[in-house]
Amino acid sequence: MKKCIGFILSLALILFYCPTTMAQEAVDPAAILEIDSWSCLIQEDETLLLVSYQGEETSVNVPESLNDKGRTRFVSAIGAGAFQDHPTLTEVICPDTLQTIGMNAFMNCSQLTAVRLPANLLRIERFVFAQCSALREITFPEQLTYIGVSAFADCISLESVVFPETVKSIRDDAFNGCSSLKNVEFNGVVDSIDSRVFSGTPFLSTLKGDFIILGNNVLVLYKGNDKHVTVPAEVRTISGAFEGCTFIESIELPPDLVYIGTYAFSGCTGLEEIVLPFGVQNIEAYAFTGCTNLRSVSLPDSLQTVGDNAFRNCHALERILLPDNITNINSEVFNNCDRLTSIRLPKNLETIGSLVFIDCIALRHITMSQYVEVVPPDLLGGTIDVVMEVVFGSAGEAFAIENEVPFTYLRQSNAEYEYIRDEQGILLLYYSGTNPLVTIPDSIDDVNVYGVGVAAFQAMEQIQSVSMPSNISLIEDWAFSWCTGLKEFTLSDNLTSIGGDAFRGCEQLKSIFLPDSIQILGDDVFALCDSTAILADKDSAVYGLLEKQGIPVLDAFLEGTSWSFEKVGDTIWVQKFIGAEEEATLLSAYFGKRVAGIRKGAFEGASVKMVTLPALETIETGAFTDMQYAADIYIPEDCALIEPTAFDSNVVLHAYPQTAVEAYARQYGNKFLIIRYQ
Repeated sequence: MKKCIGFILSLALILFYCPTTMAQEAVDPAAILEIDSWSCLIQEDETLLLVSYQGEETSVNVPESLNDKGRTRFVSAIGAGAFQDHPTLTEVICPDTLQTIGMNAFMNCSQLTAVRLPANLLRIERFVFAQCSALREITFPEQLTYIGVSAFADCISLESVVFPETVKSIRDDAFNGCSSLKNVEFNGVVDSIDSRVFSGTPFLSTLKGDFIILGNNVLVLYKGNDKHVTVPAEVRTISGAFEGCTFIESIELPPDLVYIGTYAFSGCTGLEEIVLPFGVQNIEAYAFTGCTNLRSVSLPDSLQTVGDNAFRNCHALERILLPDNITNINSEVFNNCDRLTSIRLPKNLETIGSLVFIDCIALRHITMSQYVEVVPPDLLGGTIDVVMEVVFGSAGEAFAIENEVPFTYLRQSNAEYEYIRDEQGILLLYYSGTNPLVTIPDSIDDVNVYGVGVAAFQAMEQIQSVSMPSNISLIEDWAFSWCTGLKEFTLSDNLTSIGGDAFRGCEQLKSIFLPDSIQILGDDVFALCDSTAILADKDSAVYGLLEKQGIPVLDAFLEGTSWSFEKVGDTIWVQKFIGAEEEATLLSAYFGKRVAGIRKGAFEGASVKMVTLPALETIETGAFTDMQYAADIYIPEDCALIEPTAFDSNVVLHAYPQTAVEAYARQYGNKFLIIRYQ
C-alpha cells in the first residue's frame, strides 16, 4: 500500500514540477542560428545558448565557442531539452567555461554512460539527467550548490555519488528510482534534503535505525512501525519521512523543527491530530495530503507559507486556525476538505493561489485579509453557499462582487474600538477603552466615522460622559443602553437616526438635547430614563416624534448652555437647569432674548449648590423644589412675582431688603440673608 501511494504521489509531483513542454522552452525560430551541428541562440551578453544538437556523434565535446560568420562567440549555456531523447549519445564532455545547463537537458538519453560537468557549475536543474538509464557515474564539480527536482530520477545504472561540501540543497526525487545506487557520500552538511530524494534506492536500506537523518538534521525516512511516534530532538526538517505510514496514530514533533517538507505526512490515514512547534516557518506541498482522519492541526505563529495541496483530501478536518503571520497560501491547499465549514484567512496574507477551496462542499464562511493583492477568480473552485467577510475596498470585496458571492464587511480594531468600514465610512461596533470620559473620534485612519453600532457601549457602567463629533449620523439599537453611570451626553448636530432602546436604563443621565436633524427615532429610546430631561426644539421633526411616542420633552431653545429654554414671544423662560456645576449664574439674556421667568420643576433634582439670578418677571410654583442640596439663591435685582412654594423651605434666599424676595422669605419661612450694598 505504501509503495502504491508513493508511486501515485511521485507521478503527481512530476506533473507538479515539470514544465508543460519538457523538450525545450519556446524560442522564436527566426532567432535561431545554425552553426555546425548546433542550433544556437544569442543571449543578451552576446554569448551563445545551445538550443539543440543536430549531430550524430555518440561522444560529444560541447564547444567552448563557435564561429558565427567570422565572429567568435563563447558558449555559456546548454538550453532546456537540448539533448533530450537523443537515442545514441553515450558521452558528454562540457567545457569549464559553461555556466548553465537547462532543465531536462539530457533527459531520457538512454545510452548516456558518462558526463563531465563544467568545473564552475553551481546548479543542476530539474530533470537534467532523468531516465538516463545507462549512466553509471557522475562527478560533481566542487562549486556545486544545488541539485534540482528529479535531476537523476530513474538513472537505474548509477551506483554511487559523492557530494562536495558546497552542496546545500537537494530537491524532491533527485535520485528517486536509482535502483543501483548503494553508495552515497556527503563531504559537507546539506541544509535541505527534500522528499523522496533517495526513494527506490538500495542506499536507504543500508542505513540502520528507525529514523534516517541526513545532512543538517533532515529526517528523510521513518523505518519503524510504532503507532505513537516521538521524533528525535535534533531533527530540524522532515522531508517525506512518514509518507504512507497508515499505522501511525500520533506524532510528537521536536521543539527545534523549522521545516515541513513535501509529502512529510501524506497518507497518514491513522493520524487524527498534530501540533506543530513554534519555529516551523514552511509547510510544503502535499505535506498532509490524504490524512483522511486528521481532525485537528495546531499551527504555530511562526508559520509563513503553506504549500500547494498541503491539506488535500483531509476529509475529517472541520476547522483550522491559520496564524496571522502567514503571508502565502498556495493553490489547492484545502482541495476536497469536504467537512471544512469555516475559515479565517490570516490578517497578513499577501498571496493566495487558485482553487484553494475546490470541492469544499461544507464550507459556509470565509474571512479574507485586507492585504491580499489579487484573489484568483477560481479561488472557490465551484464551492457554493459561501458567505465571505471582507475589508471594504480590498481585493476580497472585488472578488465577491465580481463572482456574486454574498459578503459582509470584516470587523477591525484599534486600541479603543472595534469597527467595520463600509461604503459610508466607519461604523463603531464596540468600545474597548477605559476612559470614563469618552470622546468619539471623527475618523480612524483618515476614514470618516459615521455611526455607532448595535450595543456598542452597552452596559459600560464606568462611562460618565460621551461627546460626539458632528459627522456622526447614526446611533443603532441598544447602542448606549444600561450605561448606568452616564451623566452627560452631547449628540452630533448632524444626527439623523437613533435606534430603539439606544439609551434604555441610563438612569443617571441628567439631560440630553436632540438636534433638529433627527428624522428617525426608534421605540423605547429613553426607556427607564425617568430622571432625564429630554430637550428638543419645539419646531423640529424630532419634537413631534417624541410627542407621538408619549415621551416627555422640553422645548429647548438653546443648546450648549446649562439651561433649557422655552420661547414665549420675544422672551425666553427657563424650563430646566441641565448643568452639572455646583455654582450657576443665569444671565439676563441669551442670543438676544431676555430671560423672563423660571418654570415649575426647573431645578427639580438639580445638584447645584448656589444659583445667581437676574431680574425676572416670574418664578413659578415648584421652580426650586426637590433639589439635592439646601442651595443658596442670589437674586440681587429682585423679581416681580414669586409664586407660592416656589422654593424648598431649606433654600437660603439672598437679596436686598424690602424686595419681593424678602417678602416671600418671611411668608414661607425661608432663611433670608441681606446682600450688602457695594
